[in-house]
Amino acid sequence: MNPTDTQHEATNEAAISPSPAHVRRNGASEGVPNEATVASFHPPALEVNGAKQGQIGPVLDPPVHELTRKQELAMPHILSARSEREGARAAQISRTTLQRWMDNPAFRAELEDRRRAAAALCHNEYQELALNGVNILADLLTDPSPYIRLNAVRVAVSVSMKVEERQDIRRRINVIDDAIELLKDQS
Repeated sequence: MNPTDTQHEATNEAAISPSPAHVRRNGASEGVPNEATVASFHPPALEVNGAKQGQIGPVLDPPVHELTRKQELAMPHILSARSEREGARAAQISRTTLQRWMDNPAFRAELEDRRRAAAALCHNEYQELALNGVNILADLLTDPSPYIRLNAVRVAVSVSMKVEERQDIRRRINVIDDAIELLKDQS
């Protein structure tokens, strides 16, 4: 690791850790960031796949659309709700207000950006869980109990077959896509 990497790690760690001024210090909430910190927090830019800092995509970029404080505070409630009605209720705003906000292209664009970022985060979390599951399955394959080993083998073979099937489908789709592009080029 070179000195620049160490500097980036220290900077990223400092950016993630809330400063004492932004942390509640009362009883059960010890060390919990306050609402202002959470609403204004934007993860630091990291270097990913050779991209320069600040160029890694929508998941870590700060919001581009200006929202009012009320919209900013309501945004997590709206994002996590199953319907606009639930979102308005949770955010303690009227449905009319939410509908007016939704008619605003900047608000709607910001909402969609955050939905995409949340979906990407969920996808990354799912991949991490899957990797942990594979590690656990590998441990179960060496368990002393023959019953546990047999079930672990069944799961491993089943998952392996599904992965192979999906890879085969992906290869076939790529061949079809290439053929379509070739036909388009010939036309």
